[in-house]
Amino acid sequence: MEQQLEAGRLAFACEDPDDPVNWPRVLTVWRANLIGSSAKGNEYFLRHLLGADDNASAAQAPQEHRPREVAWREEAPRGKLDLLLALDFRMTSTTLFADLVLPAATWYEKHDLSSTDMHPFVHAFSPAIDPPWQARTDFEIFHGLAAKVAELAHGRLEDAWDLVATALQHDTPGEAPPEGPTQPQYTLVKRDYTALADQLAAFGPLPDEHGMQVRGITVHTTPESHWLAERCGTAREGAARGRPMLDTDVKMCEAILALSGTTNGRVAAEGFRQLGVRCGPGSGLEELAASLAERRIVFSDTQARPVQVGASFEWSGKEGPERRYAPFTINTDRGRQRQRRGRRPRRRLPPHAARHGVHVPRPRTPGERAHLRDHGAARRRPQRPERLLIKPTHLIGGHAQLCFAPNYYGPTGNQRDAVTVIRRRSEEVTY
Repeated sequence: MEQQLEAGRLAFACEDPDDPVNWPRVLTVWRANLIGSSAKGNEYFLRHLLGADDNASAAQAPQEHRPREVAWREEAPRGKLDLLLALDFRMTSTTLFADLVLPAATWYEKHDLSSTDMHPFVHAFSPAIDPPWQARTDFEIFHGLAAKVAELAHGRLEDAWDLVATALQHDTPGEAPPEGPTQPQYTLVKRDYTALADQLAAFGPLPDEHGMQVRGITVHTTPESHWLAERCGTAREGAARGRPMLDTDVKMCEAILALSGTTNGRVAAEGFRQLGVRCGPGSGLEELAASLAERRIVFSDTQARPVQVGASFEWSGKEGPERRYAPFTINTDRGRQRQRRGRRPRRRLPPHAARHGVHVPRPRTPGERAHLRDHGAARRRPQRPERLLIKPTHLIGGHAQLCFAPNYYGPTGNQRDAVTVIRRRSEEVTY
């Protein structure tokens, strides 16, 4: 396949998105408002993806501004999608356009976990009532769909092979090869669609065989497999026979808590010990690992009360009872940056600068103030935020700078422009 790519006889689907063989045919939108909200360029999604009426008015790009690495068609196709399926409990613009809407349970009608990297606690959703009418939990919906697909696959679509292209991962040898720019990593994967439901409802063997990798650190989770088998039981038959069962939402929550270093100290400790070997003697990570090893959170803990998460090699910030999460604090408190901190100022460009970085002053609520230099406040004028531009460093991959992965890193979209009126502090307000 690599030889075919190099010879130009084979190409990636993204290089010709208007070829019918490359169209997305079935799209499932789960709890997101794609149409009208998160789809940047909504009118074009209506036109080309759904084939619906639209109000797009922009002219076609002139010849000199058209992309050269993507095939261009004068008549772009309309309505590529055959089926739009939405799972939601809200009536959004996406559910209004969907062919099928599966009513989903709300937060108060299911078991689930909630946590973000912006607050230091993990807590549970527990159902106050059963899902009303035809509504089901997200867990039940996807498992029900998997069971029906597995049933229909018998005699129609059984064993199949997929060639999967995987993005290069951070802090791995593949990210900085000696030969320069690289292809993705390719893996041949066998699919058994008749076993889809059995496999979805169990914890598979690959974490035991290969470990689980985060940012170039591989943690072996065989102890967690044994723990899940004792706590959740094992499959007695089918494709997942002998593997820990994840056939209920509570068991899935237990698996999430068991496999994350932020809620399982053993996983965090193993990751920090490996990171300490990489950073070298004197990093202090071995000591940090020892302080975390005995800590563990299970689902019933989160049901009783919000539980504070712990520090983990999966994140760059130190987390503990004595401090709240802040990015790069592990780097500055321990390791080489700690040793060099007194030598000279160090600047960094964090990927989450929109959340943790220093912002350009911007009014967000009535009465909020922003201070400008004198030469910038010489006269009252409307001021617009900078247009959304992609930094050149965002596009670098395969050279140890950064690698792309869906939902991992990317510039934040801006759906609407905003206008700010700036006046001198002593000037009378007029509109």
